[in-house]
Amino acid sequence: MASVEVLLLAGAPGSGKSTIAKQFVSMELLSKGAQHLSIGDLKRSVVSGERPSRWAELLQQKAHPDRKTGAAPSKAMTGIMEEFILDNPEALTIIDGFPRYTDRIEPFKASMINIGANVLGLSVVQTDEPVLRERLAVRAPRHDQELGSAEFVDERLADHRDNILPTIARLSEAYPTLFLDGSIEPEINAALLLDFYTSLQP
Repeated sequence: MASVEVLLLAGAPGSGKSTIAKQFVSMELLSKGAQHLSIGDLKRSVVSGERPSRWAELLQQKAHPDRKTGAAPSKAMTGIMEEFILDNPEALTIIDGFPRYTDRIEPFKASMINIGANVLGLSVVQTDEPVLRERLAVRAPRHDQELGSAEFVDERLADHRDNILPTIARLSEAYPTLFLDGSIEPEINAALLLDFYTSLQP
């Protein structure tokens, strides 16, 4: 049996990575198909009860003595990721936004070994800060929190600088890396991502 294939997709919030992944999946150019795993969307669907998971209770924990952010336990996040991938192991899975923190890289790698997955490469969507600020300002009212729009944008971009960028740097040392321009059409980036995937085949 062929190993499960995974591509990582990383970038700042608002960079356009989810749009690119969805465009890639909609192209339907792979005979085995492709699926987009947005770890944030998956977590929300499990917590809301929309998607059943044996990790649901653990996923809802907020306080962790070893974390400053209150993010869900790493074990639960890798658990729901494994469930999603193994629901359709034949398809190429594009994992969007995970691992997010450097302390989740090793658990992520262990998880990939556990399910027999081959992480082929990393694609990083780069987008200038003014564009990110504009896109995130549109998102801000949809989030249930007391932060104003400007505070929400500042908080998300600070998290990107402090946590996501160091994680991307570590991942790029471990996997072949493609850089995409988040300001151009997602259809173009999806085609570039397909070329990248093809180049990684033996």
